[in-house]
Amino acid sequence: TDSPPEAFTYPWLAYTRLVPAEFLVNNEAEAKSIIRIQQLLMRPFDPEVPSAESLYLSEGMLRKKLMGYNRNPLRFICYSLNLLKNKSAKTKLDFVDLLIAWVCRKKASY
Repeated sequence: TDSPPEAFTYPWLAYTRLVPAEFLVNNEAEAKSIIRIQQLLMRPFDPEVPSAESLYLSEGMLRKKLMGYNRNPLRFICYSLNLLKNKSAKTKLDFVDLLIAWVCRKKASY
């Protein structure tokens, strides 16, 4: 299957076992999900788009997709984007909120 088009590119930090211990994932499946989450975050995003549109992700669609991933990969991506400085994010929802805010800021630049 073809991947949806990217709205932008980003120089993602690759996941390795060398990251600080609190950002390690539990298994290979979680490590592989990091790449899928990164690809999802680069999809065209429009918080106002009706959910029937398939090319653009609405905020609700993005939130639902991100909530389907485990907490550790979401936390690693927040760490890799420097979103955890001075933040008290602890839950999966906290990390999803940070990532959606990041996507909204990126959208403003494209």
